[in-house]
Amino acid sequence: MRKIFLAMFFFYSISIFAQKSSKSMDNAVIRDNNLFAFEMFFKLSAQRHNLFFSPYSLSSALAMLYAGAEGKTKQQFQKVLHYRYNADTMNRIFQRLNSEFRRRCFDTAQIILSNAFWAQDSIRFNNSYRMMLKNFHNTEIRPIDFKQSPENSRKTINSWIEESSFGKIFELLPPKYLTDYTQLVLTNAIYFHSKWSISFNESRTKEAPFYLSDGKKTVSEYISQTGYYKYNENNTEKFIEIPFQGDSISMLIILPKTADGLSKIEKDFSMENYDFWNISLYSQLVEISIPKFMITSTFSMLKTLQSCGLNAPFENNADFKPLSDSYKVHLSDMMHGAYVEVKEAGFKPALTVSVDLKNENSDYFTFNANRPFLFVIKDNATQAILFMGCIKTPEEN
Repeated sequence: MRKIFLAMFFFYSISIFAQKSSKSMDNAVIRDNNLFAFEMFFKLSAQRHNLFFSPYSLSSALAMLYAGAEGKTKQQFQKVLHYRYNADTMNRIFQRLNSEFRRRCFDTAQIILSNAFWAQDSIRFNNSYRMMLKNFHNTEIRPIDFKQSPENSRKTINSWIEESSFGKIFELLPPKYLTDYTQLVLTNAIYFHSKWSISFNESRTKEAPFYLSDGKKTVSEYISQTGYYKYNENNTEKFIEIPFQGDSISMLIILPKTADGLSKIEKDFSMENYDFWNISLYSQLVEISIPKFMITSTFSMLKTLQSCGLNAPFENNADFKPLSDSYKVHLSDMMHGAYVEVKEAGFKPALTVSVDLKNENSDYFTFNANRPFLFVIKDNATQAILFMGCIKTPEEN
């Protein structure tokens, strides 16, 4: 009996150690991906006015290619994407994280990640690589004839993306985008839909000025609410966390105190500040006013990734031998699409006593996002950055 007890205790200890080890590795990958998120934000925000993208989905999608890379190509993936583990481990971690996010958001939010690997139909891929895509990413290589029908191929890809995103992301690939030289295209589209944990009262929605960074102003429609939210501010900015239904995901908004203050916040946008904003938030009575907005972002990641140092996968001498033994292949481009919409709807009824709350408590804060701001949609349990964006002109998509 003594021997059996000791054996069971030993097995239990190993199991606990393995769980802690997995958790530690998951957290390390989340931190690395958050670092990648800030690097991508700096690159993409310089190219666009309003911006919305998903660094997490980009990183998890590129992990599919990392699994088929060797040599210099593999090294560049590791450096630019901050992949600290081998391909098999990275894909297992992303599979585990995706499962965790879906579990926490079950019945409260829709996060639909649509990754597809479109390849010239004459290319033969290794079975081991096909199995990896199926097992870890629940996707497959989709053969298509770029060479004979580039325009029909474009329409096929766009139709698949539009259907996967419930019609929110369309024309991901612009006309004449594909050519008869195209070999591989990785499409990465993510659709996010969730109600707020507490609805914004529609009776309080109204039009008001939105002050642009150049001194001009426009008119936007604002949703408003008064209630207890995690909030803080300093000399230059205000930051607030607004939870979505289920409270597992939140939107963190960073608002400069002046209309021309966004560039300063963007310059200081870093992991250190992100950590500080999260730990410094605490429950306060806040009167919130934010503009309604809807963004559908679609763009090529080719030049952005190349500017970060990821060049080898797009070159003719790319080393993707684990992907295909028979063909010399390279990635033609990576297209990313993301959609978000902010309006009144929520899960719980709006606070009908919000005005009374404010009258009874003279100590309350105002958060009026009537000027350009940044926002992050994050997983609250891990602080993983799922989406990032900025609003410079609310009515401009």
